[in-house]
Amino acid sequence: SELTSKVMVYRRLQNDSAELLQTIDTLPDNAEKADNLCSAIRITSDGRFLYVANRGHDSITAYGIDKESCELQLINYTPAGGEFPRDIEIDPDDTWLFAANQKSDEITAFKIQKETGVLRPMGTIAKISRPVCIHILNRQ
Repeated sequence: SELTSKVMVYRRLQNDSAELLQTIDTLPDNAEKADNLCSAIRITSDGRFLYVANRGHDSITAYGIDKESCELQLINYTPAGGEFPRDIEIDPDDTWLFAANQKSDEITAFKIQKETGVLRPMGTIAKISRPVCIHILNRQ
């Protein structure tokens, strides 16, 4: 929910309908939600972690995904390392997360801690005018 700073988790049912399981905020309770827009949402390839970028709060929210219930558990909020993270992307090995910070003209990198899903900021890796999208090509 881009405008309300929430993630909704649904379960797909056998008849192709959906059941709402959970609605969870992407921002801390004390954050100004009116000034935030969610942007990208990404799940690691192993299905263990979900990340959401917050434009305005300039953060990335990390959640663990419960394999049994499919519900999200908050891990933490990490500063995006720039302004207005318009897109985020995870590399195919689930080792790195990259953020395209549109208003600060930079791409920032984060190392994903494999066991916890916590993001470790590694700083700016590229200066580029108004990045809005990141796509990683799989070069095998």
